[in-house]
Amino acid sequence: NQSTSPDNVCTGRTTCIGNASIGDSVHSSGEGTDSLSSSNSVDQQSVPMAPSGVVNHPMMTRSKSGIIKPNSRYVLLTQKVAFPRPRTVTEALQHHGWNNAMTDEINTCGETRTWSLVPYTPDMNVLGSKWIFTPKIQANGSLERLKAR
Repeated sequence: NQSTSPDNVCTGRTTCIGNASIGDSVHSSGEGTDSLSSSNSVDQQSVPMAPSGVVNHPMMTRSKSGIIKPNSRYVLLTQKVAFPRPRTVTEALQHHGWNNAMTDEINTCGETRTWSLVPYTPDMNVLGSKWIFTPKIQANGSLERLKAR
């Protein structure tokens, strides 16, 4: 049987426990509905239920201790960059300092014979490359040089 009091309304195949006490047990019937049978004669209205917004457990949390300051692990530090890095090669080529750094790097690679420029033929496998732009900063915070690799 299902209870139909305003506090405990169950329909269909829902297990109705409502304000059941610890000694109550739920038995399922094969007819598609569930029933509640009490093996304890405790009055259901006398069982205190914790409000849904209040957690009633012994664990001491920051909120229970009254600590409401933000956790330092989640604080984001922001800083304005004095020497921003270009995001693309096109952007770097428009800046005189980065353009010079790229030219110096290409000249150095040619002098050390790291690579040589050859004409393209259709049967070649061309390797891609990526420029890395790094501003070198002195200990006092001033710009030492712009480095392109």
